[in-house]
Amino acid sequence: MARDPYSEMILTSANSHMLIEDIHTGIIPFSYDEYKSPNGVSLEPASEEVEQMICNALPSHYGRTDDLRGMVCGFVRYAAHVLAAYGKLDCEIVYYFADQERKKCMAFELHHIPHGIVHHVMGIPFYFDTSGEDVKKLSLFKRVRRIDPARLILLDLPSELGSPRRHRRLIGNMARLGQSVIPSFALEEMKQDKVEKVFDFMSYRKSYELWIASITMHLGWTARGTYRERSTEYFRLVRHLKMKRQMALLRIHIMARLNEALLKVGQVMGFNNQIRMEGLPTPEKYDELIVKLSKGELPFAEAWKTE
Repeated sequence: MARDPYSEMILTSANSHMLIEDIHTGIIPFSYDEYKSPNGVSLEPASEEVEQMICNALPSHYGRTDDLRGMVCGFVRYAAHVLAAYGKLDCEIVYYFADQERKKCMAFELHHIPHGIVHHVMGIPFYFDTSGEDVKKLSLFKRVRRIDPARLILLDLPSELGSPRRHRRLIGNMARLGQSVIPSFALEEMKQDKVEKVFDFMSYRKSYELWIASITMHLGWTARGTYRERSTEYFRLVRHLKMKRQMALLRIHIMARLNEALLKVGQVMGFNNQIRMEGLPTPEKYDELIVKLSKGELPFAEAWKTE
């Protein structure tokens, strides 16, 4: 499937791609998947049958597994990746029935609806049918297909991380300005050999790096050291801890919405189980570390090691 222009731009431009990737990989430490300690991901109340259904239902970049921890971690990373790119994630609950009367539901699946497919008018979700050449010949109005709100899961960024529209604007601006190390107007003059004044690349690069630091302040992104030479170690450490904090906030938010989806599914399939994730730091822990760092009570070396 061909990507839309926005997706193509943000995934091929260096800084926007890096930010999306850092959110995807930073939402849960990869070491958490490997720990076999009592702390981890569990289902309450415990049920092997429901656990297996959930493992088969969740989308992930890493394929299917029978391990609940692996599938839940995979889903959280998947959701974080989509949220980092588009600011929201739309999923439809798809039910599988064992009979034509649709009385006995045997399985379900959270199906990711690609960006830009779902629209809303007065709170009513719908999409435009594009299946088949005959359908495409119909007027736009006749191609409207409503989506049952009870089967729709809408997941967006926590308000502290910005609205979906604001976040997409941030990612889009980063992508547009990051497509070339030299701005287009300067490149055009060079191509036409009409350079009237020498372009100050170093000043431009400095402004660009400081701009990246400014627009990602609420996320705490360090841009992988992009502006390292223009900041103190203390500044980078605070950003490092803030990014960890925001990832913890996003992780809790995703898990809350996943459990809301399970409540909807449970009403149809007859279960009331919820997923519990333990053993990972909370936003409050990072808030405490940032305060300790500001008071000189947290050594820099120890702060860098914080997961």
